[in-house]
Amino acid sequence: MPNVSSNVNCENVNDTCMCYGNIPAELPPNSTRVELHCIDPMSSTNETFRGGGWERITYLRLFWNGKSSTSNTLLGGIFTGLKHLTALHINIVSLQTLDKGVFDGLENLTILNLDDCWQLDFNDFLDIMSNEDVLPNLHDLSLRKTSSENNYNVILGERFWKMLKRPVMSLDISEMVVNVYDLRILDTDESLGRTIEMFNVSRISAFNGLKSFKPETRALQSLKEIDLSGFFNDGHRRDAHFFCSPFTRKITNMHDVRNIVQNTGLTKLLQNVDTIYMDQMCGDDEKLPPFIFQHAKNVSYYSEDGHNIIAHLKRIYFRKNNFRLLDAEVRIDTLSSVVLIDLTENGLEYIHPVIFQNVHSLKQLVLSKNRLGQMQLRNESDFVALFRSLRYVEHIKLDNNGINAIPPLTFAGNTRLTTLDLESNMITVLTCLMKEVPSVRHLNLRNNRIKIIQSSTIDCLTKMPLVEVTMGGNELTCKQCSDYESVQSLLKGNRLIVDFDELRCETQTHVQVKVTTDLLTSLRFDCDRTAIIGATVASTVAFISAVCVGIFVVHCKRKLQRKEDRMVRCVENLYRGDGFAVYMIYSSVDEVFVRSAVFAPLNEKLKQAVGVERDLVCIGDEQFRVGWNIYREIYRCMERSNVTVVVLSEGFANSAFCDQELDIAMQLKKPVILLLKGDVDIHQHSEHIQLLYRTKVRILFGYEGNELVLKTTWDKVCESFLQMG
Repeated sequence: MPNVSSNVNCENVNDTCMCYGNIPAELPPNSTRVELHCIDPMSSTNETFRGGGWERITYLRLFWNGKSSTSNTLLGGIFTGLKHLTALHINIVSLQTLDKGVFDGLENLTILNLDDCWQLDFNDFLDIMSNEDVLPNLHDLSLRKTSSENNYNVILGERFWKMLKRPVMSLDISEMVVNVYDLRILDTDESLGRTIEMFNVSRISAFNGLKSFKPETRALQSLKEIDLSGFFNDGHRRDAHFFCSPFTRKITNMHDVRNIVQNTGLTKLLQNVDTIYMDQMCGDDEKLPPFIFQHAKNVSYYSEDGHNIIAHLKRIYFRKNNFRLLDAEVRIDTLSSVVLIDLTENGLEYIHPVIFQNVHSLKQLVLSKNRLGQMQLRNESDFVALFRSLRYVEHIKLDNNGINAIPPLTFAGNTRLTTLDLESNMITVLTCLMKEVPSVRHLNLRNNRIKIIQSSTIDCLTKMPLVEVTMGGNELTCKQCSDYESVQSLLKGNRLIVDFDELRCETQTHVQVKVTTDLLTSLRFDCDRTAIIGATVASTVAFISAVCVGIFVVHCKRKLQRKEDRMVRCVENLYRGDGFAVYMIYSSVDEVFVRSAVFAPLNEKLKQAVGVERDLVCIGDEQFRVGWNIYREIYRCMERSNVTVVVLSEGFANSAFCDQELDIAMQLKKPVILLLKGDVDIHQHSEHIQLLYRTKVRILFGYEGNELVLKTTWDKVCESFLQMG
């Protein structure tokens, strides 16, 4: 494509000249930056960038994502007229070859960007850069996706790393397809990479690690930031098998493990890094199951000789890695210097409070777009304790977590907290968190489900004049007289609510209106009218109430009589028939406890209550018919039983047969009563058992000394069983 003498298809924005499909011969007088889009590389010659104002250009970008009809080569010497050029971006998809001398005359260039040059012969580039006089002042080198198409034999070996004799501070080799990588030269030649501060290897594909070598003694003194995002996305790395394999993403029942982290290899090389990105480490493969770390206790990772090998690490970004459960008592002594952790969009449903004890210096915690509302509902005590160890934390983001409420004392230990973001959750009641954390200056409650504001909350906020609250997008209500106090409170605290003008509330006609004094007057009128009507009907209500009380008393007596009749019928049926009052489900490891502490006294009490001498408690093997199908016998015996008792213990949690018996009880819709043997970790059991634990009264056996003792009486237990039957 030849040069043109006019600026056809060009536009000048501030100091940037942008052209499409042509290269201008003359540049606007104020232009110092040029972007050339849709430019065939073969349209450039040694005379293209000379004269016409090109000598003052400091920034040049060549972009072309099409195919060239001729050779795809950038000729040597084409940039020699750009004496003041400091930034050169060559983003030409079809570019295949760089002639020697292509970078001649660019002694002032500090930024070289070859992103998206997929077809470039990488060896051509290395040949040019092997001359240390080429681009001697290079500070920023970006090779994202360079030579990644058609497997152009990319080797990150000695020739590549020797480019770092230049004062390169930023190196980006993300999304490259690498055949072999070898780091030995970095260990032996300390002149390489002395100035590098930022290294991006995200989504790199390394097919051959057989010739690789990890340095043992060298540390990159200036390296501060490294991006390892998507590091295992291609699935070819051997060390990715554990982290990204569908078969190893669930770790359970790990106990009493102590690991020593040695200060060698890549750990040594990266020991001065203060920021690390590890987003989507397995790529964006949606087929991978969530990572689950469950029931881990007393697991620790310690530095060799007690010396913190990553003492400079300040910021960790670990986003979109699909970590569902972190139920692990893990202690890591190498994270004491971390001040920021970002765990956005991991699907987290539970985090063990011990984990955050490892980062006691943390100042900023980002937990956006997770599912910690599940933890708040199912494990409220752990949720309350989750942030307690973070004494220095200043910013916490919990937006988009499905949280229904903030329990009292959740942030009681965070005395330096200044920003709390709870946006886009499911909070329905605005409570005053300021009593626990008076240091908070910014409280974000936007887009929750808050309907009313209590006057006590506004009074509390008024005592904190420096706090700023945002709460637009909530479903406030002003439908009736009972909402008068809420609207009055909002108007009283309008100066504290930063986005007060955005607040809307819903009227009886389902119309969203602004919160104003006129609205308050309207609600006051409704209240007065209600009071007049109330006085008129008060006597009528009193009469009707008296009648209702009488009806209620009669109803209660009938209900009590029905309960007694039901118990009598149950006793008669057991007396005349051959069924059971109770079917016991328990693990074989609890056999001695069940027979001595449960079966014997319970069976005797039931026989006394019913007046029979046969066993009324079914404990399985004694009532099963020999030679018959075991599941058919379970069905038969359980169907003839009134209630099912489940003996919960550690043995029960590990018994698949007990789970099958419980499933049969559920199929037969039998009442299920839990009997707890000592202290039981309810989280080890199924969701159905956890629901029963939370909603139904249990039979408790607790330790008194070394002996398990029933916390109620067998008479009360028997009475309940017979009434339920």
